[in-house]
Amino acid sequence: ILWKNCLQLSPKSTCKKQYIINYVKGAGKYMIKIGRDCLHNIQLEFLRILSLNCYVEDNFDVGNSDDIKIEISIENYGEVISNTKGNTYLKTKVEGKWGEKAVFNIELTYEGICKAENEVDQKEFKFYLEMQSVPMLWGYTRETINNIMFKMGLKPILLPVLNITEIMEKLRQVKDGTGGEE
Repeated sequence: ILWKNCLQLSPKSTCKKQYIINYVKGAGKYMIKIGRDCLHNIQLEFLRILSLNCYVEDNFDVGNSDDIKIEISIENYGEVISNTKGNTYLKTKVEGKWGEKAVFNIELTYEGICKAENEVDQKEFKFYLEMQSVPMLWGYTRETINNIMFKMGLKPILLPVLNITEIMEKLRQVKDGTGGEE
């Protein structure tokens, strides 16, 4: 068992205690035990699908599913309710095209309800909610879209893992009007 200083999980982390790294002999892996004091002040408390719209063309032959080109777009935003509560949103649109024709479309919006253990400055809270919307909600979005495609009679896809840093920079540029694609 090795003792190390606690990982700083965020610039605002107040974690000052130690954590234990257990070395699993022969496996070459580390198991890290993280206590409550190492968690971020703001946590996702509740999650729900705010909206879901989907369609598939009646005459689309599901046998052609391998030839579909998938286009994915996302939009995110945050909403501060108080100094300890806020909501984060992730809207995802997945469109399947066969040639130039759209053969299916899924639009999904997740809402994450977040709570801070200690009061947070509203500007910082909004920034956090916007920056964390994609990492917090993307996994749920991936699973839901995969499931919905199956229920639509389409070949399910697993949405890709995103480069969060790059996505957030592009979203910031679009919102600031300094570049990126709408």
